[in-house]
Order: sequence, then C-alpha cells, then structure tokens
Amino acid sequence: INRTEINESSIECRGEVNACMIYTSESENDRPRRITRKIPFSADIPVTALPSVSASSIGVRAYGVCPSITATLNEDGINLETAIVISAESSWISSLTYIKDIYSQHAKCELSKSLVELHIPIACFNGNATISAQSKLDAIGLDGGMKLLDYYAIVLPNTEWEITDSGKFILTGKMKISAIADNGVELNSAEFESDFKYTAEIPNAKCAQSPKVNVIADISDIKCRLDSDRIYADCELYVSVLVEDEKKISPISEINMTALPSADKSRSRIIVCYPSKGETLWDVAKRYRSDAADIAEKSKNE
Repeated sequence: INRTEINESSIECRGEVNACMIYTSESENDRPRRITRKIPFSADIPVTALPSVSASSIGVRAYGVCPSITATLNEDGINLETAIVISAESSWISSLTYIKDIYSQHAKCELSKSLVELHIPIACFNGNATISAQSKLDAIGLDGGMKLLDYYAIVLPNTEWEITDSGKFILTGKMKISAIADNGVELNSAEFESDFKYTAEIPNAKCAQSPKVNVIADISDIKCRLDSDRIYADCELYVSVLVEDEKKISPISEINMTALPSADKSRSRIIVCYPSKGETLWDVAKRYRSDAADIAEKSKNE
C-alpha cells in the first residue's frame, strides 16, 4: 500500500502486489527461471463509525496481506490470482460534552468521581523507506559466478522505539535477507542480517506525556544483485504506525442526593436580582435555591 486517503464514508487504499514466480520447462537441461510482476490494485474500506461534523482527522494507516495466491500456465501465458486482505483505520479529534454541574431545586447533590486512564490517539500514518544491505559472498557460502534465482526479506523490529523532543519517531531493528542461487548444477540457499533505522516526523508526539506506539513493519519489495565478491539488497520497508498518549480523566461515578431543608416562610423576603451578562434564569434559580419556572411566572406578573 503506497497511498491512503480518507473520504466521507471510506478509506481509499492504493498499492501494488509484487509477485515472484519461479518456473522451469520439462527439458532435462533447462534451469529454473524467475519472473517478477507488479500488479496494481485499489480498494475502498468502509468507515464503520462516521465522525461528527466538528471532528478532524489526525491520520490514516492501512496494512495489507496476501493470504493466498494461485498461478496457472496456459497457452497464452501465466494467470495469477491473489487474495488481498486490507485493514485500514483513521483517528479523529472531536469535542466531548461532559457534565460540568448538576443542580436540583429539591435536593442537594454531591458528586463522587473516579480516576480513569485512557489511551488517546495523537497520530497514525503509513511510511516507506528504502533500506540497503550487503554481505560478502564467501561469508554466506556463495560466489560471484552464481545466478540469483529467488530472494526475500523479513523485518525484525526492536520492541524499543524512541520519540525525540523534536517529535521524531525512530524505529530500529534487523532485516533478514534470504537468497537462492543457481550455480548451473544445483541450487544453493543463503541468508544474512543487516541493521536498519527508520525515522519519521510526528508533530503531535512531542507533546505526549506517556506515548504508546503500535507498529507494523514489513518488506513490500526487494531487489538483489551479485557484484564481484558481494551480494547487495535494496529493501522497501513498509511501516504502519499508531501513536497514543495516556490521559487521565475524572468521570462521575456516583451522585448522592439529599433533601434540602424546608424554607422558613416566616422569614420570607422579596429579592430584586439584576443578572450579570451571560447569566441565565437557571443560574439565578440555582443561586437563590428557587424554582426557575416560579421566577419566570412571578417576573412576568410583576
């Protein structure tokens, strides 16, 4: 996947399937051959929970795998069928309406709160980077006269990552490159490892207090070549990242209500109130422990 875009009701994903096929004819002296093809694809992933109008997106990330692939040979060529499973998500920032005050005209309200820790998404994105690796041929049991038949790589990211004060996300790890070479008589396999470092800008991350990062890393494409006494590999590293920050909130866990004492009618009095700018009838009723409807009616009659 090399492009993701959020629409009103879906996430659009575009990318390529990098297919590698090894074949040989029935001729006794024919050696195996390698064919590679890049097959473009696009897909729209429905958004299951539509954001509110006031919400704004902070990023999109997607990840795809090919669980099955079938190749058939006919007179016209090779037909390739592959299944692609795509997972896509977007994080949003939206305002939250929270109870600020509870007022009753007939009871005294006491609120009990609890402390809850939440992980709030602050950034999510996809990234690509080309990582180069090399090794001496004699160290892995190959020589320069061989022909590379097949090669692939896997990513072994470190569980430890770093977010710098300037908002840079740094991921390190190793790549394991495996190759199959043909010396004209038999096939030989070899593998070697190489360190990698991936860096991306995350503007919102520098404000995070306790960031939590979820990373999916894979190799989307690889090119290998033999040159003199070395093997060289250029790997396209694909990274999908979700960064969350730990927030603590105090939601209301309980509301205790006790009856208000009866008013002392012997000490009744008339209060003339001039509300301040922005005050509502509800604010005035709360201040004097009166009924908003009664105030409105009596003010109307006066």
